[in-house]
Amino acid sequence: MSTTTTTKQQVLTMSPISLPVLSQDFLNVFKLPNPPADPPTVADAAASCILAFQTTKMRMNAEFTVTDEDIVRTQQYKTKIMAAYERGELARSEATTTRALAPLNSSITETETKLNDLVKEVRAARRTSALLWNRTHGITSDARLEVVPFPDGSEPTKEPYNLPAITSTGMVSTLEYEQKVTYFKNYYGDCAIPPAARLNDRIIEAIGVKLSESA
Repeated sequence: MSTTTTTKQQVLTMSPISLPVLSQDFLNVFKLPNPPADPPTVADAAASCILAFQTTKMRMNAEFTVTDEDIVRTQQYKTKIMAAYERGELARSEATTTRALAPLNSSITETETKLNDLVKEVRAARRTSALLWNRTHGITSDARLEVVPFPDGSEPTKEPYNLPAITSTGMVSTLEYEQKVTYFKNYYGDCAIPPAARLNDRIIEAIGVKLSESA
């Protein structure tokens, strides 16, 4: 049982409603209904309405003695029962809705998981494709290269990096030093940043180009 369901049940059962205390003259004529359930049922709600109606009706009939307290207490009882019944109906409705939506929520979660997995697969394929292209075509300094996503699938040219696109090996040397460092850190993770003279080569290697084949 969920915590939400348990809490609702505690709220509904913590204050049972007692039958009203009425005058003996009234009780000699009219029998009180059975004590209400907790929470009250629709039958309990109906009985409270009948009780309040009969009390008022008997008060208008001079043959019966109905006190002011009888009128007030039966109306108060009806009000309490109706309020508790409505709370119970709301809780039951919410529980029914929750049960009905459970398969849908599970399906949505499963779909979201599959979509996330698919996005990861697409990003991985995009990265692999770019690396293979650059490995095959990056044999000259002016060869048109593909921008290689970082290992986590994020794009270097988009937020939060907004780096210039590396579309040729020659473009690496045009990057500012901090941009090169950002590229290196995201391609190589926690590896130590190499000296500036070696930094360009490491970035070129990270995008799939073999330096021995570049010219």
